Amino acid sequence: GGLEPYSCDQCAPMGDFYCGGPVCLEGVGSPPWPDDRCTLKGTSRCERCRQCREEVLDGDGRVVEAGQFRDSGCLRELDSVCVDCAQCSAGEYEVSPCTPMSNRKCAPVGGKQGGMLLP
Repeated sequence: GGLEPYSCDQCAPMGDFYCGGPVCLEGVGSPPWPDDRCTLKGTSRCERCRQCREEVLDGDGRVVEAGQFRDSGCLRELDSVCVDCAQCSAGEYEVSPCTPMSNRKCAPVGGKQGGMLLP
């Protein structure tokens, strides 16, 4: 038997997971054990990445609760880094909405509207 050597690469193909680091299996006193009281560490585990908060809108489309998007992370040993979505200012309109995976994009009202969408 024995524990299979663990590789963080196992987490990547699973999608929204990151490598949570070694798990403490036994320790001094009662669990959960801090590092300094851990006597036996097991393999790392794949942790589900934190989901960023969805924006909440009222019936008129106004933002009631600001949303966040995943700016970075959810990779290797890093959990998601959630950042508040941008709000369009006066004189701007929303090009694409705030979602848990992408920031809101705004563009100036009355700007040249060509037939091409630039990223």
